[in-house]
Parts: sequence; C-alpha cells; structure tokens
Amino acid sequence: TAPAARRSRIDRAREAKLWCVLGDLVPEKAEEYYEKAWQVSGETSSRSQRSLGGIYLTKDNFAAAIPKFQAALKINPLYARTWFSLGCCYVREERWNDAREAFSRNVAIEEEDAEAWNNLAAVYLRMDELAVQKATSAAAGVEAPQEEEDAEEVDKVRQDVSVFWD
Repeated sequence: TAPAARRSRIDRAREAKLWCVLGDLVPEKAEEYYEKAWQVSGETSSRSQRSLGGIYLTKDNFAAAIPKFQAALKINPLYARTWFSLGCCYVREERWNDAREAFSRNVAIEEEDAEAWNNLAAVYLRMDELAVQKATSAAAGVEAPQEEEDAEEVDKVRQDVSVFWD
C-alpha cells in the first residue's frame, strides 16, 4: 500500500541519516559508514555523498571526490558549498570549463560568497590565459597545448569576462 511504501522510504532515510551521524562520530570508519548510508538509502542520501566527497577532498583524491559531489548534487543541487567543493576539485584536476560551471552554480545560489566569486574570476583568468597561449602558439606556428576549449568556448569566456570589466 502507499502508506506502507512511504513509511519504508522514511525509515530508510532515517537509517541512512544515522549511519552518516555514526560516520561523523567515528572518523576512522567514516568511509565505511557513509557507504552504508548510501546503500541503505537506496542511493538517495545526498549527505552521505557530500561526506564521502569531503573525505576524498581532504585526502587530495580529487578524482574520487568528483563523482561523490556530482551524485550529491544530482539529488539536491541547492547546496552551495558542495558546488564550491566540486569546483575546487575541478580546478585541481585542471578541468576549467567544469570549474567555471561549478563556481557559477555556487554564486547563483549564494550571491554573497566572496571566495566562490574569487575562484570563478580566477578560473576565467586561467581560461583566458590558455586562450591567449593557444592563439599565440598558432600565430607562431607552434602546436598549442591540448585544451578542451574550442573557438566558440574562448569567445564565450571573453564575453563573460568582459561583463566583469565593463
């Protein structure tokens, strides 16, 4: 019945939350407990994924943190700090377009976050540096470093940056 199914879903969510609290209290087994929370929740516990992402971020394991933050944001995209953490991971992995998107989402949710604005500006500057380097290399007949940006992306970055300087 519908009430029984709803009760079961609520019970799973509560159990997942308890596993997360246990992970918070027992740091040496935190990863295990957050994974258990993810499992018992039926892969609906945003908190467990945020917590796992945070663990990997503090261990400088950015490649492992990224999918955890992405999973958390897929469930609940309104956590500005999760967007911020994801953006930091992307910066460390030099995934500039993804970093721009993450920090943009962060400041769209939390307009007063100066650190996120700063990081967004730094990403734009880095993307512009890469675009200039690519253009200079092309003009000199030298092969440019391999980057994901294409001509349209470079133009978009320049337009976005000009908003800040006009």
